[in-house]
Amino acid sequence: MLDSLYIENFAIIKKLNINFDSGMTVLTGETGAGKSIIIDAIGQLCGGRTDTNLIREGSSKAVIEGIFSTQNDAVKDFFAEHDLDYDDQIVISKTIDRSNKTIYKLNYRNTTQTLIRKLAAYLIEIHNQFDTQYLFNQKNHLKIIDNLTSDDNRIKIDYQTKYAQYSDLQKQLKELQAQEYSDEQLDFYKARLEKIEEIDIDNLDIDDLLLQKQRTENYSKISENYEQFSYQIQNGLSSINDSLNYLAELNNLEKFDSEYDNIYNCLYTIEDNAQRIATRIQSYDFDEYAISNIKDHISKFNHLKKIYGPSKESIVAARDDLVEKIDAFSNRDFKIAGLESNIAKLEKELIDIARTISTNRKEASKVFEEAIKQELNDLYLNNVRFKVAFKEGMLTKEGFDQVEFLISTNVGVDLQPLIKVASGGEISRVMLAIKVITLSQSPIQTIIFDEADTGVSGKVGAAIGRKMAKLAQKCQVIVITHLFQVALYTNHHLLIKKQVSNSSTEVAISKLDFEGQVEELAKLISSEQLSLESLEHARNYLIQAQKEIVCE
Repeated sequence: MLDSLYIENFAIIKKLNINFDSGMTVLTGETGAGKSIIIDAIGQLCGGRTDTNLIREGSSKAVIEGIFSTQNDAVKDFFAEHDLDYDDQIVISKTIDRSNKTIYKLNYRNTTQTLIRKLAAYLIEIHNQFDTQYLFNQKNHLKIIDNLTSDDNRIKIDYQTKYAQYSDLQKQLKELQAQEYSDEQLDFYKARLEKIEEIDIDNLDIDDLLLQKQRTENYSKISENYEQFSYQIQNGLSSINDSLNYLAELNNLEKFDSEYDNIYNCLYTIEDNAQRIATRIQSYDFDEYAISNIKDHISKFNHLKKIYGPSKESIVAARDDLVEKIDAFSNRDFKIAGLESNIAKLEKELIDIARTISTNRKEASKVFEEAIKQELNDLYLNNVRFKVAFKEGMLTKEGFDQVEFLISTNVGVDLQPLIKVASGGEISRVMLAIKVITLSQSPIQTIIFDEADTGVSGKVGAAIGRKMAKLAQKCQVIVITHLFQVALYTNHHLLIKKQVSNSSTEVAISKLDFEGQVEELAKLISSEQLSLESLEHARNYLIQAQKEIVCE
């Protein structure tokens, strides 16, 4: 449940801290006092679209923080799934600044809007008069029924897995059927493929080719220098060899054995290194054909890069695509037949599973119809008939059911779609009835009704108040209302006031005690000046309503 809400510099609110309790809490106040702004702030906190216009005039940023307490298993699973540390108390905050920078925090750590939206779906639900559009949209009727269906989850998972495969095969078939190549196109693809295959792209080492090319360009200079080196080294070695002969004669007259050996060893070291250089130079096989082949491969590779992209990988990808297109053309009929066979097989399996899902939905719908009738009878729609109409359509990811809610609120009038028959007051009651039924099986612990009692009054308003009070026995209910009949049934009454001082508007909130409730109810009952009679009427109504809550 929502324990507290802190709002700062949001719309006309300068600073506001609200503590909420379990049960039913009513917010009342004059039009424009700021009641709906509080609900808007909660919507922002739950991941609503950021709007910098909501920042209070003269302020640089708005801050909203909510503290929730929960021991819901679904919330625990959510935290585990997202690798978050779970705590019974959850703190969510949102900061909006003028530069449209938004910061979300979960338990004081930065997080994303997407994660907050997903988490909020387990914590709170906001229902306002615009939800009628949700109810008028036929696509949402199936969602409502599915939320009440006690299907084995494995059935739906099996169906959705197979449907994903089915959709993928249909996409492949559609693409293949659209590929109607002409002989000219096929020849074009083959010619392009041949150009790529000319350089054996898989085994091509372009860096090595560039290195070889560099060597070929340097070959004439290498050859010229080597010839000079070879000539000079041979002359030098010959001269040294002659010198050694003279040293040998000198050695006979005076001993120079050590010096002779050193010079002799150096001579053979020089000869050995000269031979290594010669061997390496001779290994360079730079014939004209090899040089031409290297340059040709490099040229072809650069040309392919201009067509298919800047890397070897992009050329390989293009080659594979061409192979696939040529293969598709050559084996098109065979592949189409295979895809159609697999699609037909999967379609049969999907229809069988969809029938099981549909049967479960229809069983749940019967229970839902009776529950709706009972709830609407409690809300003084005594002659109502309500039906969940099923029609079989094409397979979708939800099955083949097309579901629509039909209603008749008057005797002798045929069932018709909600949008054609329901008045504002009637649709408010239908929506409330659906909320009461669906929330009984929902993990959500807080529901907010923002003027969801539009279009009703009198005993119908009182019935709505009783219904909300009953719902508050299962979860926290927060209600904004202008109807005293609804406000009578609250456990807690908060009064919102707009105050103007020093050319500045602020919003204040106060929790009413019994006498405060009586006075506020008297104002809701009559716009006239308060009188002892109106106060007495309000007190009697309140006492009676509170007795009804206790008896529930």
